[in-house]
Amino acid sequence: MHNPRVTLEQWRVLQAVVDQGGFAQAAEHLHRSQSSVSYAVAKLQQQLGMSLLQIEGRKARLTSSGETLLNRSRQLLKDAAELEAMAHNIEQGWEPEVRLVVDAAFPSGYLMAALKQFVQLSRGTRVQFNEVVLSGADEALIEGRADLVIAGQVPQGFLGDLLTEVEFVAVAEPAHVLHRFGRKADADDLRRELQVVIRDSGLYLNRSTGWLGSEYRWTVTSIDKAVAAILSGLGFGWVPTHQVQGYIEQGKLTPLPIAEGQRRYGHMYMILASQDGSARRPGSWRKPLGRRVVLSDVKLCPCGSKQNYPQCCGQYIDAAALPESPEQLMRSRYTAFVRHNSDYLQLSWHESTRPEQLEFEADVSWFGLQIVDCQVSEAEDEGWVEFIARFKGNDRLQSLHERSRFVREQGRWQYVDGQIHQRPEAGKIRRNAPCPCGSGKKFKRCCG
Repeated sequence: MHNPRVTLEQWRVLQAVVDQGGFAQAAEHLHRSQSSVSYAVAKLQQQLGMSLLQIEGRKARLTSSGETLLNRSRQLLKDAAELEAMAHNIEQGWEPEVRLVVDAAFPSGYLMAALKQFVQLSRGTRVQFNEVVLSGADEALIEGRADLVIAGQVPQGFLGDLLTEVEFVAVAEPAHVLHRFGRKADADDLRRELQVVIRDSGLYLNRSTGWLGSEYRWTVTSIDKAVAAILSGLGFGWVPTHQVQGYIEQGKLTPLPIAEGQRRYGHMYMILASQDGSARRPGSWRKPLGRRVVLSDVKLCPCGSKQNYPQCCGQYIDAAALPESPEQLMRSRYTAFVRHNSDYLQLSWHESTRPEQLEFEADVSWFGLQIVDCQVSEAEDEGWVEFIARFKGNDRLQSLHERSRFVREQGRWQYVDGQIHQRPEAGKIRRNAPCPCGSGKKFKRCCG
């Protein structure tokens, strides 16, 4: 390989002469003597065997060859500066590359939004992204093929942070036989029909999720293929709600009327591996991930809308927007209760009924919000929202069933008061009972 005879410094001097308009100006800009600047350019031309500058009066102008080489040298110096910056970042603890493995069920909108933010923090770190299904994420961690994993469970020996909840819904196209029974289908009905199942991408730790055990099934390699098969009328299946919500709204797919299990819930965890593949606390590997500010923002809003918090109630609580309906205000107030945000609750409470101060009960944990009914007056200045909010206090499951009244003044909705329905008798939550938050897990393994 031919070793270069010129240096980066010589190209930098030439750029300064052209950009500053002359040798004297370049010398002042570079804090060097004019003679050293002239010598560097003369040496450069001698080593290249061609003229790069021609003198016209008191000004130096580029030749055609000089202009071509100067343009290339600008990129050369830029690449050199980036190379030095990367070396500095690596020395500071930033990784040159992050191997990211993500379960296909994780909402891609959240992921792309997080990666977009990461680009601004990454300092040149490359991302190698691989999408897997089920145990494919476990194997990537165990075999040391991933630095960061988003998966539906945390493998033994690793630690993870809960990111979000993903809802799965059983669907089929509207003309499917399961929609024509005139009743809710049971497990035997489902076993007689073809089920579309997504294949586990793992090679050694295969596990099945959502398969009813029937031999009458077709197996596909991705969620997209499963959705396409269900859309074509081949069968039914459980798929992430966010993947098919648009088709449901368009009437191309319909949730199955089944006795139980129409919707299932799974959690997604962020799991970090150390450089040698061993377990590491999620908070200890910060620099390669931009101090983890990116993925922590994808958690779902507590109000149950299935949207992430910043784009749902967060925009109202953080005063980035005003609720446009009583329901939006109701949801944001519930979220404020969950987050113990008394300022927002006071601000969204009408002055005629607003209490002087609010106190939160420390032993109360909110499980979920169910909107029963919403109404708005013809003048659109008064509204009502009936809801059920479930919570745990003293290890007992309780619920608040209320019909809240809202008024709109000067374009702003505010809570006035509410009519509380009779509460059902509180009961102790059995440890092995399904968790009331709707995750599909046992209470002792979820919110217990």
